[in-house]
Amino acid sequence: AVTSHSQTMRIFLIFIFLCQNAFAGSSSLTFGGATSNRVLQGSGSSIDNLNPVTWMLRIFPTVFTADRMILDKATSGESGHRVRISGTAGALQVVFDRATTDTLFVTNSILRSNFWQDLVVVFDSNEETNEAVQVYYKYSTGSFLTEATYTTTTNGSGAMQSDAANNLIIGNSGGLTSSFQGQIEWVGIWNRKVKDLSEAVEQFRVVTASGNVLDVHYGMHGSSAAGVQEDWSGNANKGGVIGPVGSLNGPPISILGGPY
Repeated sequence: AVTSHSQTMRIFLIFIFLCQNAFAGSSSLTFGGATSNRVLQGSGSSIDNLNPVTWMLRIFPTVFTADRMILDKATSGESGHRVRISGTAGALQVVFDRATTDTLFVTNSILRSNFWQDLVVVFDSNEETNEAVQVYYKYSTGSFLTEATYTTTTNGSGAMQSDAANNLIIGNSGGLTSSFQGQIEWVGIWNRKVKDLSEAVEQFRVVTASGNVLDVHYGMHGSSAAGVQEDWSGNANKGGVIGPVGSLNGPPISILGGPY
């Protein structure tokens, strides 16, 4: 069969379209336009009092301001569990609220401004000294998750404080004064400890392992009205988008379906 010029051109245009969509990336939400910007995921039995727990996030920070919050399950004060910016050079602080001494880990400067990056935060209060928290990261230009090094490693002591009365807030603190500056594309929470890095990598792809209690893709509202954030984990932890605006800036997607 002879392929006409128009057919060839049509095939070429379809190929270009597929490549553009394969590598252009997805959407996200932009935080930081106001200090009260946040997504209120609320509380519920599937996301309350998790120990062990794994938090995974895909973020694009633009500015590093001390104490700006990425993820918070706390009251308006300092009690609760959180991941926030430490200092102004891209370090992270991770805190879990305990009865006697809080678990407190601070990483080195692992974040890059104006880059998409994956973060994995794993917590288990039963781990050995200096190992209650592990933080892993990967840039869009990198190939592998890498564990951070830490400037502070306080395992903490005493019973875990209940967080059932605290809302899970993405991109801000319970006091609504510490909005993250940049874009957030995805947040996933598991009610168990990720076994190894290879499993952590899989969670950033289309395969979701057991124990997934929150799976939210920001900027994608699905069948809900704008302003309502769907939860694809099946646990109905829908959130309310309050302030952040949609952005076409999203992480590049490989033609094979995985993230960058």
